[in-house]
Amino acid sequence: MHIVKNASKVRKIKKSYKITLTTFILTVAILTLLPSYCNHCGYLTNFVIASATPTTSIVPTGQMGVCAKVVRYGKNNNCAIKNIFVDEKFEDDTLIVPGSIKIQTENGKTLTYKVIKVLLLTPSDITENFICPKEKIKRLKICAPIKQLGAYCCCDFEYLQEVELPNSLTFLGQNCFCNCQSLTKINIPNSLKVLPSSCFKGCTSLSEVPLLNSIKILGDFCFQDCSDLKNVTIENSVTEMGTCCFDNCFNIVHVDISDNVKKIGDYCFRACYSLKRVNISNSIKELNWGIFMNCENIENIKIPDLVEKLGSNCFKGCINLKNITLPNSVVRLGSDCFNGCDNLESVIFSNSVTEIEFGCFENCRSLTAVVLPKSFTRLGKRCFGKCSNLTSIVVLSCNIWVDEEVFLGCQSLQNLSSKLSVKNVLQTHL
Repeated sequence: MHIVKNASKVRKIKKSYKITLTTFILTVAILTLLPSYCNHCGYLTNFVIASATPTTSIVPTGQMGVCAKVVRYGKNNNCAIKNIFVDEKFEDDTLIVPGSIKIQTENGKTLTYKVIKVLLLTPSDITENFICPKEKIKRLKICAPIKQLGAYCCCDFEYLQEVELPNSLTFLGQNCFCNCQSLTKINIPNSLKVLPSSCFKGCTSLSEVPLLNSIKILGDFCFQDCSDLKNVTIENSVTEMGTCCFDNCFNIVHVDISDNVKKIGDYCFRACYSLKRVNISNSIKELNWGIFMNCENIENIKIPDLVEKLGSNCFKGCINLKNITLPNSVVRLGSDCFNGCDNLESVIFSNSVTEIEFGCFENCRSLTAVVLPKSFTRLGKRCFGKCSNLTSIVVLSCNIWVDEEVFLGCQSLQNLSSKLSVKNVLQTHL
């Protein structure tokens, strides 16, 4: 028989001892026990974990009418708040998460436990004597020096207006404040480096992005559907913006992205219908799929000098976009990149562009003339399809692959100047 009272000793059992081990008793709480710990234990018949599960209790927090389901950890007098309950005595609209909680132990002693983590404020089950806190709380103040707020912690708190987070916080779980429709004010501690997936998704009353002085990564869907946002400034600390980060924030007018941002995720600003002005980071090398798709009020935009590719659907549906000048770094335009840009009048290609893909300029009805430089090697299917007012195409390349239906529906096209066979191109691709 072997008894382990210190978790660090679990790994130190000698192989020779394991061979004869028959009974193993673990008296300390651990998080993970890997299968390899029991390798070579051919005679092991009894394996007992005496106290691996932390003790859970429901206790008062010290605020009138508030109780918490608390998980206690070992002998360190640390605890985590798993759920919060309020009753009819709770008359304040501000919930305070204390730094410590007094708990009466099984032997009758009262001990003070330090709150190190908040997992979820919403209880999974409500008894007759309690109500869900999300129905009453307007302000949340976390006094505890916690490092972690769990996933979905304050999700769907529809009346929550203000949140005060502690400076000790280093981790927010995904969907932490998702659908807090009344939230207008929250501080982001300097200790926090990542805003996780869907962190503020659906916070429809949030009118400005909180100061992000320390944030490096904005997760996927981070501010999606924040319909009251108007001006967005991405701070110098941010290096990455996730997929759909500001998707459907339809009242945003101006976006300023610092040069430290090196990646902007797919569909980041899709359906920002009011967006007029955008300053894109000069460190970006690729504008990914659908970044500005359906941003109907953008009229002009400067493509940074390091961008090599415009992704599929990048500016699709930007119906008021009038002019595009591509820098020398751009070599490829993705499928449907400018599809449906009804007011696009001018496109100036750089001498580096080699390919425009399927439907790239389809339905650009204001486009009248295009000059394709010598660098071009391929025109994708229907890349100029239904450009009904296109009258002139000049192709300077003598080595270019032309897909089918490139000029389908271009009924105004009268002048096609090319080093290829003009007759062949017209007959095959109109």
